[in-house]
Amino acid sequence: MERTYINEVQKEIGSTVKVQGFIENLRNSKYMAFIVLKDITGKLQITVEKEDHPELVDTIDKLTPDSVITVTGKVMENDYVKMGGIEMIPEAIEIESIANALPIVRKEIAATKKKKAVERSSIDQRIDYRWIDLRTDENQLMFKAQSCFVNAMRQFLLERSFIEIHTPKLIAAASESGSEVFKVDYFDRNAYLAQSPQFYKQMAMAAGFERIFETGPVFRAEKSYTNKHSTEFSGFDLEFSYITSYKDVMKMEEELLTAGLKAVKEQYGEQIKELFGLEVVVPTTPFPVVKLADLYKGLEEEFGYTVDESEKGDLTTEAERLSSLLRRSGIRLGEDEMVELNVAGEDPAIRISDTLTYQHYVTVETDYKILRSPDPLMDKGTEEIIRKGIPGQIVETYEDTVVSGEVVSTKYIGASHDTSHAELVRYGTRVYEVEEGDTIEKDFPNEVGEGGYLLFASGDTMTAEETEKLEALGGYKQKFIDAMDDDLNTADALSAIFELTREINAYQPGIGLDDEVSRTVYQSSMLYLKPHKQVSLGYIVRNHMLRSPMAQAYIQAMEDYAEKYKRSHGV
Repeated sequence: MERTYINEVQKEIGSTVKVQGFIENLRNSKYMAFIVLKDITGKLQITVEKEDHPELVDTIDKLTPDSVITVTGKVMENDYVKMGGIEMIPEAIEIESIANALPIVRKEIAATKKKKAVERSSIDQRIDYRWIDLRTDENQLMFKAQSCFVNAMRQFLLERSFIEIHTPKLIAAASESGSEVFKVDYFDRNAYLAQSPQFYKQMAMAAGFERIFETGPVFRAEKSYTNKHSTEFSGFDLEFSYITSYKDVMKMEEELLTAGLKAVKEQYGEQIKELFGLEVVVPTTPFPVVKLADLYKGLEEEFGYTVDESEKGDLTTEAERLSSLLRRSGIRLGEDEMVELNVAGEDPAIRISDTLTYQHYVTVETDYKILRSPDPLMDKGTEEIIRKGIPGQIVETYEDTVVSGEVVSTKYIGASHDTSHAELVRYGTRVYEVEEGDTIEKDFPNEVGEGGYLLFASGDTMTAEETEKLEALGGYKQKFIDAMDDDLNTADALSAIFELTREINAYQPGIGLDDEVSRTVYQSSMLYLKPHKQVSLGYIVRNHMLRSPMAQAYIQAMEDYAEKYKRSHGV
């Protein structure tokens, strides 16, 4: 048998149905038992005459308030039952879970002849057991009203061609200037919780969506204590194109709020009045309008509260609290007196004096830094931007001392963190040859212990394998020098050059060695000698212009020894 929700039981009078829920109230006497069962839709009285249902007695005796049960039974009319004039006569009761004694008192319990009054648990205690406290009618009604309110606004907008979107909440930078953000670790970089979907809304407008809205979480790291500032809240955000002025926005918001409140009043107005003693008021449109300039003028004339011109573009935190609080307090200021509202605690404090201190803020735009990192895997002369730089800003805080309405001193307090993001650039250091006299500064072996990279004094890098091959080629230079020192032994000198030529040719790609190693070694030598059966020293020097530092050393050595030979023989 499928479950029937309690608000649908009224339609099943005379039928057998199955209901499920929490036990809100339980009265278990010798002959009768009364159970008030509650689900998310309503309440139902379950009446048990124990004489008629002895098989249920043991189960009922086990029950406790807040236990979860499944009841199958017949729905009957009973005018004496307050809950809709119906009750259920059970045929079976199945225990889903038994609740222990509750750790909190959710409602105040009045005294009876037999029992003393019980006070409601403190808010801190109820928050500790929030999942239990939320079972009350009052708490659940707030969520029901919220759901109704949001749904009504959503339907209002959908009927007017709005599109609902869902934007990212983890972003790379602050989405709005001037707002403090929550920074979080995002793998190997920083990310930020979104203050608003502003950027994405504007992109949607540029994309031709024309009308969009979003309902979602908003995060703002602002230490404020007003009802319009919260670190985390659910925002109902909308954007639409082709308006003539801000009045179009005001009209849309007025109609939107009216539609939401009207739906709440129609569906839950009576319950709200019964449980909270409040009447849901649906405002008429257009709403009353108070100009910001008039508000600041009134605050200054009536209470001596002044705001710097730079901050009058929006209602300041203090002005917001002050505008309503002072009127209720009935405060009137004397000559040269000023008022200061302290909003640091739960209860605002008012101070009257001719000398007060205030803070003002200056926003400074900042450029991004460029961080460069060497990469031995990239060729020298190349670079790659890993992350684009993003300009940012800092907000500087200053404290003004005001005497009789005049600023007499200003002190720097501090600044917020810089919201700019550095640009990361990777540049190459890998070369295929180094200067002959360049020394190895450091080696970086691979993790597996084979090969790696060498860092030279010039800052260039080469693989260890490439360097080893080049050092082997360098041995032929010494053979050439030794031959020339041996009474100008040109035969052995030419033999050294021929061996060098064969060795270099062997490093050409495609010979059988690793292509990458062959290429780099071959290019490092820069000899490019071709096989020739009748090659001579003069042919090599004339036609194969040895261009690398190593090859140039051979040429210089040959020239030096030739000059030495001429001088020693008087040629």
